[in-house]
Amino acid sequence: MASILKQYLERYIPATDFHYDAYYLHTPPKKEKALACPPKGTRPIPTTVAHHIFALAHNGHLVCAIEVLAYTTKDLTTLYVSKVDTTGYKPPKTPSPVRRAIAGFVAYLSLVYRNKEGSRLRLSLFAKSQPQYLFPDSAKNQSKHIVDDGGLIKWWVKTLDLAIPESSKRYLIVPGMDKYDTRKFWAESKLDWVMGYPYGDPNDPNSSIARECIPCFPDDPKARYVAELDDNGSGATMTLSQFWTTMEFRQECSAGRMVGFISVEAVAKEGSSVDTNMEGKTLDDKQYKRAFDVLIKNDFSTDEFCKKSTETFIRSAGKILGLPEEDREWGLIVIGTKDVTSGSTTASAGTANILSVRRKAPEPAVCDGVNRLQPPKRVKVESATSTDVGVNVLQPRKKEDTPKVEAPAVNVLQPRRKAEAQDGPRQESVNVLQPRRKEKASVEDTEPKVNVLQPRRKEVKKANSVEKI
Repeated sequence: MASILKQYLERYIPATDFHYDAYYLHTPPKKEKALACPPKGTRPIPTTVAHHIFALAHNGHLVCAIEVLAYTTKDLTTLYVSKVDTTGYKPPKTPSPVRRAIAGFVAYLSLVYRNKEGSRLRLSLFAKSQPQYLFPDSAKNQSKHIVDDGGLIKWWVKTLDLAIPESSKRYLIVPGMDKYDTRKFWAESKLDWVMGYPYGDPNDPNSSIARECIPCFPDDPKARYVAELDDNGSGATMTLSQFWTTMEFRQECSAGRMVGFISVEAVAKEGSSVDTNMEGKTLDDKQYKRAFDVLIKNDFSTDEFCKKSTETFIRSAGKILGLPEEDREWGLIVIGTKDVTSGSTTASAGTANILSVRRKAPEPAVCDGVNRLQPPKRVKVESATSTDVGVNVLQPRKKEDTPKVEAPAVNVLQPRRKAEAQDGPRQESVNVLQPRRKEKASVEDTEPKVNVLQPRRKEVKKANSVEKI
C-alpha cells in the first residue's frame, strides 16, 4: 500500500533533482488529564494524548523538525504544535523546504485524525520567536534565519493556509493589539481569519468562565495564568473576556514581545473518510522520551556538527526501535514535486501586493484598469509663460530681461537716489526722513524764523549818518 505521508510530503515539498529523508516517530494514545477544568459538579471529559515528532533531512543533515501533541475526546481532536525548529542547514540551489514540509506533515495529521465524517479537528499553537527550540546551539549557526515575533506569526498564518486550505474557521489573538492591527498578519491570506478564539460562547464571552473552556497545554502561558488564578481564588469567577483583557499585561505577552495564539477549526466533509492508519515508527512513552532526549542533547552549531548529531539521532532511534545494525537508516525517501517557481511568479504578477520597479510607458499613458500613481513627467518649458506641467510642481524662477522699474511692486525701503538740486525739495513716494539741505544766503540778512539771540550791531553816530553804498 502506498504511503499517504510520502504522497503528502512529495505534493508539498518543492521539486528538486535530489531526495530528502523523512523521519517520523509517534506514541500510541494514552489517558491524559482533560485540557480544560470541568464545571463545578461535572466530571472531566475523557481525553487521550499521543506524541508525534517529524524531522526532514538532506544529505545527512537535519533541516527542520516539528513536535505535535494530539489530544482526542469523543467529538474533538486538538492538535497542539508544541515545537518547531530549523538547524540552519539549507540544501543548495533550491527553495527552502521548511514551510512546505511542515505544512505537508500537518496536513497528513489532520487527515488521520478526521477519519470520521462530521468529526471536529482543532489546531492550536503559541507563536513566540526563540533562537532555538529543538536543535541545541543551532542559533550559533550563521546560516540560520531567526525571524522576529511578528514575522513568526505571519509565517504560521501562511503555513496553516497551506496545510488546511479547505473551509474552516481561523482565529488569531495577539494580546495588546486591536482588530485593526491584528488584521495585518493575514493581509495576504485569501482565507477568512478573525480576531478571537474558538472556545466558549463567541456571542457572549462574559457568560463563559475562562478555566472551564480554555485548553491548557504543556509549556503554555495560558495554562500558567489559569494555574495562578486558581491559586489566588479568582479562577472560578474570571470570564473569557476578562482573561484575554488581563492576559496582555502578563510578562510573557508584554515586555516588548509580540506573541500570537492561533487556532484553526475544520470539520470533515461528507465522503472524506478514508483508511488512514498511522504511519511512521511507533514507540512507547519511555522509548519516545529516550529518542527525543538524544535529539535535544546534541550540537547543531555548525554544518559539521549538524551532520554528526543527525547521524547520532538516526542510529540511536533505530537502536531504540530494535532495528538491526545494518538496517538503521529507517527514514522515508521523499522527492518533492511541487513547482513553486511558476506559482510564485503568477502570484506576484496577480493578486499579491508587491513593490516592483516601475517601467517607463510610452506616451500617452495607457489605462490598464488599475489605479496607479505615476511619476510626474518632465515637460520642456518653451517660454517664461508656459509653465503648466499638469501637476503642481515648484519651478525655479527664471531671470527675465525686463527694464528696470523705478517703483518696486511691494513697499520696500529703497535707498535715496541723488537728484539735481531744484527750487524746492522733490516730493517722495514714501515717507522718508530727508537730510536738511543747505540753502544759499540771500543778499539781505533776514530775521530768523525762530527766536534766537542775535549779537547787537554797532550803530554809526548821527554825525556820520550818510552810509556808503
